[in-house]
Amino acid sequence: MSRKSARWQLWTLGPLLWLAAATSGLAQPVFKSPAECGPWIDSYYQHPEPARVVAAVKCLSDGGVFDNGVSIPPLAGFLSGVFRANPGMVNSWVDQLGALEEKHLRVVFMGIWYANLPDSKRMAMAFLERHPALRTEVDSLLKGAPTVPENLPLEQGAWVLDTLWGKFLATGDAAPVERIIGALAYLDAERDKDRLVIGATARWSLFANAKKHARVLEICQKAVGRQTAAVDDKLKEVINAALSEIKPAHSAEPAAGWLDKNGRALPDTESQKSKNNFSGMLMPTTDPNWEKEWDTPPEVTPKLMPGKNVKIGKQISVLTFFSNPKADENQEINVICTLKVTRPNGTIATDEKNIRCGKGKLGGDPHGLWLSPAIIKFIGQKSDPLGKWLVEADITDVNRDTTLRLKTDFQLEAE
Repeated sequence: MSRKSARWQLWTLGPLLWLAAATSGLAQPVFKSPAECGPWIDSYYQHPEPARVVAAVKCLSDGGVFDNGVSIPPLAGFLSGVFRANPGMVNSWVDQLGALEEKHLRVVFMGIWYANLPDSKRMAMAFLERHPALRTEVDSLLKGAPTVPENLPLEQGAWVLDTLWGKFLATGDAAPVERIIGALAYLDAERDKDRLVIGATARWSLFANAKKHARVLEICQKAVGRQTAAVDDKLKEVINAALSEIKPAHSAEPAAGWLDKNGRALPDTESQKSKNNFSGMLMPTTDPNWEKEWDTPPEVTPKLMPGKNVKIGKQISVLTFFSNPKADENQEINVICTLKVTRPNGTIATDEKNIRCGKGKLGGDPHGLWLSPAIIKFIGQKSDPLGKWLVEADITDVNRDTTLRLKTDFQLEAE
C-alpha cells in the first residue's frame, strides 16, 4: 500500500478560477508545478499576463502534462489566442519554446497554425525546418491553410471542443463558446454515435463552465433565441442547470452532491455519498496511467476509467475523492480518512486510520473534485487469495462533524 500527496486541483474543462497579478515591468513569479499553471491559464482571459506564457508552457512540458497527447489541443487553442493577441511576441516565444521535448512541440506548431496570423504559415514552416521530426504529426494540417479554432469542423471529434475552450480561456471571446453551443445539435443525431458523444461533451462542458465562469453563462444567455428551436431548448436546460448550482451572494450554502454530466443529482451508492453538503467517493481503477490522466490542465476533462477486475501481478488503484469540505474561520479545511482492506478469506490486509486527506487553505473551488492522498495501490501476489477484496473508507469533514462511510471492492483473478 502507498499514499500519494494530494493533488489540489479539479480539471473539468476550465472550472478553476484563481487570480494572478504581475506587470511586465516586474520580475514574473516562477511556476513551481503544473498545478500552479492550471489556475493561471484558467483566469488568463480576465488577467492576461503574456510575459509568463513561455514559462507556463515549459512548466507544463517539464511536468509531463503533454505526454499523453490529450492536453495538447486545449493548450494549442490557448496559445492560438495568446499568439493572435500578441503578434509581435510570437517569433521570440516560438524560439524559446523550441527547447521543449521533441514530443511536445506539436502544441507550439498548432498554436502558430490556429493563431491564423498573416505570417502563421511562414512561421510554422520555419518551425518545421528546425524540427523536421514533427512533420509526420502535423501532416494533416499542412494539407490545408492556417485557420482559427472556430473554423474547425466539429465532426473531427471532441478534441475540437477542447481547442475551443482553450481559445476562450486565452481571450474570453464569445465566438469559441458559440461554436460549442452549436454542437448541441448533435444530441439529436441518434444514429450517429460519434456525433452523440460530441454533443454530450459539449452540453456537459457548457454546464461545467457556465456555473463557474460568469462570462460563459453570459454568452450562453445571450445566445438563446439565436439558435434552432431544438438547440435553444437544450441551451436553456444547460443555463437552468448552471443557475441552480450558482450560489447567490445572499443565500445560504447551496446543496452539494454528485451530478451526472447533464447536471442531474445522482443517488447515493455504497461507493459515493453526500451528507450535510459534503460528498465523498471511492473509485477502483486498473488504468496504469491514471495519474497522468488526472494531472492535466484545467481545460481538459480527465478520463479516469473505473475497473474492478485485476489479475495476479497487475496493479489496481483505489482512489478517494471528496467535494465541498467546509472551511473554518481561518478559511482552512480539515478532512481525515481511514482505509481498511479485507481479503476474501476475511483477514485484514491493512487498516490505516487518521490519514490527513485535506488540511489548510484549499486554494480552489470547494465544490470541485479533490483527490485525497488516501490511495491504495495493490499488486496481487501468487500467495494472495483470489476473489473479492473489500475496501472500506471513512471520510470525515471535521469542520462539519460529518463522516461518510464508503465501500467498494475489486476482484483478484488468476494470471
